[in-house]
Amino acid sequence: MPTTIVAAPVVSAAQEVVRESIKEQQIIEITDVTQRIIVLESEFRHLLEKLNSIQETEKTDIAEINNLITKMQKIETDMEDIGEKISKLFEDKEKKEADINVRAFNNNIRLIKTFLIFFALNNIQI
Repeated sequence: MPTTIVAAPVVSAAQEVVRESIKEQQIIEITDVTQRIIVLESEFRHLLEKLNSIQETEKTDIAEINNLITKMQKIETDMEDIGEKISKLFEDKEKKEADINVRAFNNNIRLIKTFLIFFALNNIQI
């Protein structure tokens, strides 16, 4: 009587849980980045409107212009930080996916070894 062995997809279920967790974390981080971008865009629009109003009325208040320059530099720094954060997110995602794939590969090797030992012990030819 031939023996049939059915392996449950435990590895793929675990992989799916980890992938879903990674996706949820990335969605939260991307939402945070998106919100920061929206705020920065709003501040930038406000600063441009202020600059346009200064130019229209030809008021040249040095302190106000310096304040605008400082704010624009802060926005530029924030945009650079956002770019770095997005790059880090993609790197983390790639590392986590690679780690998941290595774990799944190792689990599959262990499963195959187990089957081979079982077959050998029960004199079952493949």
